[in-house]
Amino acid sequence: MKIIKLLLVPIFLVSFSNFALAQIAVPGASLDKARQINDSDVQINVPDNIYSEAFNLARNNDSISSIEIDGDWTHVSYKHKTKFLWFIPVNVTLKASANLQEKKLQIGRPWWSLFTSTPTSSIKAAMQESFDKLSFGSDQTKNKIKVMKVMASVISQTAPGN
Repeated sequence: MKIIKLLLVPIFLVSFSNFALAQIAVPGASLDKARQINDSDVQINVPDNIYSEAFNLARNNDSISSIEIDGDWTHVSYKHKTKFLWFIPVNVTLKASANLQEKKLQIGRPWWSLFTSTPTSSIKAAMQESFDKLSFGSDQTKNKIKVMKVMASVISQTAPGN
């Protein structure tokens, strides 16, 4: 009986970890300006001059759950379909982060995703390969838009079923 209880706790945590509010957080805007994209939960927290690009990327990619620019870091969180304990279908939220100044790329994931078939190393390798092909100019706004587009492109290509 104890073994069954121990197995049910992680399943319970996984099944209820994907609930969120269905709105977009618009920087500097009131709640009545919040918009919904593709009936999913997307939060966009970027400077106003990049917002329309981020909005279009999120609208065109159902997997994206948030886009955020924090200083030199660009973060894109997205839902990745995988299997918990290699047979229970779940969505895990991965967070891809890139820093152009330090030339760093990171893929964050929840601790329990160790028990899933999530290929984070291949996703990171695909993003790194795409970043290596990019050329960046002196305009930081355009550079951040390029990074968001590359992340969205790799997310689309590495999604299960593609």
